[in-house]
Amino acid sequence: MTRSILILVLAVLSQAAPARAAPEITVQGTGAVSRAPDMAEMRLGVVTEAADAAAAMARNGAAMTAVIAALRAGGIAEADIRTTAIDLSPQWRRDGDNPPQVVAFRASNSVAVTVADLDALGGLIDAAIAAGANQTGGIRFGLADEAEAEAADAARRRAVADARHKAEILAEAAGHGLGAVLDIREGGAPPVPGPMAEMSFARAADAGTPVAAGELAIRATVTIRYALAE
Repeated sequence: MTRSILILVLAVLSQAAPARAAPEITVQGTGAVSRAPDMAEMRLGVVTEAADAAAAMARNGAAMTAVIAALRAGGIAEADIRTTAIDLSPQWRRDGDNPPQVVAFRASNSVAVTVADLDALGGLIDAAIAAGANQTGGIRFGLADEAEAEAADAARRRAVADARHKAEILAEAAGHGLGAVLDIREGGAPPVPGPMAEMSFARAADAGTPVAAGELAIRATVTIRYALAE
């Protein structure tokens, strides 16, 4: 009877004892690749003023029409010119204690232009300004979809390799071997191109305005959880 009770107690204790968790390690890896941009988006605008609203808009429309014509003549397709903003606002004059008065109207119109031929970028800017553009909103360099996807995948592979290297070092230092991957996640935002510090002038023999194309850095981050071998 006593022996049976002892066996039953040992069986219950063995079932109640928590199993020791297998050792694991979680690391983060980063990877980056650089690519020369193969496209750019520039923003150009026209700002005009006139005594009345209709005249301001008419002058603005005529100027922007000339700017778009110059861009089209420079090889930009109609689908690559996109209006981003049109604005009309009164211009006020304040004279001492007198009530403010409207003295003019200011009209503005801006477009975003996608440029695939970076060698022509400086010349396009010059042509647009000569046609009437008097406002610029900057240039953003980038990669076409297929090239960006290839670069992002290369950055991901480097990030995974970086994570595994770190895990192997840490596991060895702790007296373990590196086991199977238990979980892998891409951390943060999807890889996106960002400008690197080194910039070089685009080869634009026909451009009066020099343009720095430089390179883009495409980055990726992953977090991987590994099992550790005894």
